[in-house]
Amino acid sequence: MRKSPFSRSLPVLLILPFLLLSTLVYPQTARRALNTAIGMEKEGNHEQALSIYERLIDGEQDEEVALLARIQAGKIYLNQKQDYAQAQQLFESVVSHIEYSELASEALFNLGKIRYQQARTVNEIQDALGEFRQAIEIYGDTAAALDSLMFAGMIEENMNNLSRAIFYYQTAFYQYPESELASQAQFRLARCYMLMGAIGKALEELQKVRLNYPQSPEARLSLDASSSIYRLFFSNKLTELYRQSAITTPQLDNPTQIEFVSDGNLLLLDKNRILTIGVDEKTVNAGRSNSASLFVDREGRVHNVTDRAIRSGGQNILVQFMDKDKLKVFDKIKTFVQNSFGESYVGGDKEGIWGLQLQGRNFLAVPLPGAKIGKVARLRVDSRGALYALDQNRQMMNIVDRDGTLIRQISAKSYGIDRIQDFTIDFFDNLYLLNRDGGFVVLQNLYGSENKLAVLARIPTTVKKPKTIGVDRAGRVYVAGEKNLESFS
Repeated sequence: MRKSPFSRSLPVLLILPFLLLSTLVYPQTARRALNTAIGMEKEGNHEQALSIYERLIDGEQDEEVALLARIQAGKIYLNQKQDYAQAQQLFESVVSHIEYSELASEALFNLGKIRYQQARTVNEIQDALGEFRQAIEIYGDTAAALDSLMFAGMIEENMNNLSRAIFYYQTAFYQYPESELASQAQFRLARCYMLMGAIGKALEELQKVRLNYPQSPEARLSLDASSSIYRLFFSNKLTELYRQSAITTPQLDNPTQIEFVSDGNLLLLDKNRILTIGVDEKTVNAGRSNSASLFVDREGRVHNVTDRAIRSGGQNILVQFMDKDKLKVFDKIKTFVQNSFGESYVGGDKEGIWGLQLQGRNFLAVPLPGAKIGKVARLRVDSRGALYALDQNRQMMNIVDRDGTLIRQISAKSYGIDRIQDFTIDFFDNLYLLNRDGGFVVLQNLYGSENKLAVLARIPTTVKKPKTIGVDRAGRVYVAGEKNLESFS
């Protein structure tokens, strides 16, 4: 069917009704409607795209178009709406169509994502892994098989099953060497070796990333990560390991937190605004914010913490707790994290660490029974799910497991620190402590020694009144002070 030249000048929204009405008659028109919806989705018009997908699902055009529409609609319900039940129903309706292997495997992959995002126990995470394994073993020649290898590797890595993670990552880049995910797989393989204490093997894999994929983003990350590993583990000059430089930003007021999002941009929370600083350290955008703190989850979503609620995906989820059989609002939340199981925790003006359980539209906060550690100023979580809680006096770091059992305590004084103003954890689980009086100390991760954590670096800073510290995936360190921001690379 030839397209009228007049339609080229009409807005897409004006011609959509005609496209949709004709899907019953012309299969090729259904394909065009599908492509139009995909284009809308890429532009961010998810609701309009979804309406087209749902009409295509209900229509009588060819089966493949209907299945494609189900996949696309399911991804909107999963990634945009977080409506897991609706997304699961759509994906399950595609899985049985094994004659369309690409679509069936993609549905399996997305079912695995749903199960993982909802998982709260080891058994539930194993169920998610089962979906990924099916996509890998049954549909090994599809794009979703590679995605499943990567996701399975990251899950095993987060669960501290490093040998299993290594298997998935090695399979990914050996079987799909031309894929853009191959460089990511080899980079994460290097991380696994670092966490296992095989520093030489980690450096070898980082070098391979640079040689095999020189144009990939991971090539630059690997160069920086290698430099970071060399200076932290192979240098005896603990105070001369970084090159320091100032970053031009609007004048800071009261910086309280540094985080990094998936594109590598830096987020700096500064009183009533968030500054977004590009990877080039020059591009700066400012937006208003009333957040007390931020958290970037494993999917790259930014969660904003206010005094009484967690704002996620456009929703404000109130945090409540039980007090003598009465439900009350949890006031003055200071910090929020999620671990690799998807479990959420807060700390603030109430003593201890509080686990969050979603009940209806709100969170119910329940104190971890073993975490008798006083009020918490900052929470962070490492790749193995351990919770790091800085006490409100900023003299002691308490590290506990998911059940609140104390793993280790780190005293500020034992490392020559007057006051731990802030702290962060790097890509290899090493710990960075910011001293109120200036400078920061880098400690080797928990898993490298059963004794006192080794000091890998002790770096002076020049910012006035240091407030917060962050470190990106490549090992670059950022310190924000009362007025300005510095980087160390």
